Amino acid sequence: MVMVNHSLSIGRFPFYWRTKGSVDSNKSIETKMLGFELTYDPDFGFLKQRRSVELDEAIGSVYHLDHNIGYLQEGAEEFATYGAEYLDVIWAALDRTSQKRDQLKVVDIGCGGGLVLNEIAKRFPYSKRYGVDPSPLAKRASSQFGFELVNEFYPSKDREAVADVDLFLHYDVLEHVADPLQTLKYIFDDLNVGGLLVFSVPDCSKSIEHGDISMCIHEHLNYFSVTSLKKLVEGAGFTDVKVFKGEHGGTLFCIAEKGTSCLPHKRQKRSLDQSFEFSQFVERHERVCQKLSKFLNEKGDTTIGFYVPLRSIPYITKLNFSGKFKFYDDSRFFKHRFLDGFENNKILCIDDLEAVPPEYTLIMTHAYGSLIKDKIEERSIDTRVVQINEFYE
Repeated sequence: MVMVNHSLSIGRFPFYWRTKGSVDSNKSIETKMLGFELTYDPDFGFLKQRRSVELDEAIGSVYHLDHNIGYLQEGAEEFATYGAEYLDVIWAALDRTSQKRDQLKVVDIGCGGGLVLNEIAKRFPYSKRYGVDPSPLAKRASSQFGFELVNEFYPSKDREAVADVDLFLHYDVLEHVADPLQTLKYIFDDLNVGGLLVFSVPDCSKSIEHGDISMCIHEHLNYFSVTSLKKLVEGAGFTDVKVFKGEHGGTLFCIAEKGTSCLPHKRQKRSLDQSFEFSQFVERHERVCQKLSKFLNEKGDTTIGFYVPLRSIPYITKLNFSGKFKFYDDSRFFKHRFLDGFENNKILCIDDLEAVPPEYTLIMTHAYGSLIKDKIEERSIDTRVVQINEFYE
């Protein structure tokens, strides 16, 4: 019999919002140690982080800083992969609609460095383009790429700027907002009839299915599967909602339309299934932790290499792991940099792994696990590779 659980506590670990080039970088900004507790939305079934005043203050403060964590910014290698796929989804969505093209009004929520709006301008030079973003980075981008900027959070005080919209965009935004249903309702109201919403969120389907907490990060308040995201968007009133997995690991895309005959803001009936499914998630998680804890304990004083630090930290915290370990990540965002709270663990890369290999390397991402394993094996690196999905049931 599955016990009914309504929350899952992971523990306290550093609030991530940046990497730094040295342990002395920005010492004036204090490392915040915040608790992390998962619960679920009773209407739509997505998982969500239980909020606190401390968490809200931390998130609110960093979004106004001159910093951008997202991939869709100038110089990011991921724009050529994630960004290109997102643009393909946008073009495909526009190709299937009768939406006017000559003076398309586009609003990009969380526009960051403005690269997507710049690509819109290249394809639709007479479009009206607006970004909604509180960061200094977005302000510079609006001058560089020539789009109008509402330098606030959405929904903005300037309602006219974001009204009568033909195309709403947001990339990796909905997981950050406190009330995703209300945000989608605002977007629904601001769209013209026949208008489109195209967006992306991290794909947590497999992590939720297997009780894997490697997805947990303080900035992400919501965790969606294909099913729960579709229900949520439909719950805000959208029709013809399509949710699908991206070709690049860990991405969900959604295309939705404000139809001519839809009833706005439909609400799903609450179901005991949501609490049951969350309880199953908790039980599967506990079994993953038991297996992983047994594995780590058996290794004694052996140094463990954790590939993908952010996905390792929730387990290091939950298991109270105090053994020796190293972090590895090949992304430009992380390679040879440091995380707050882990100043003794410079993030290494595959070249470092090859030079001084740990006896065991734990790959903590299921989405890219096989690719990382293949890279290690291609170099014949003398380390025993174990992937997080090997601890799934």
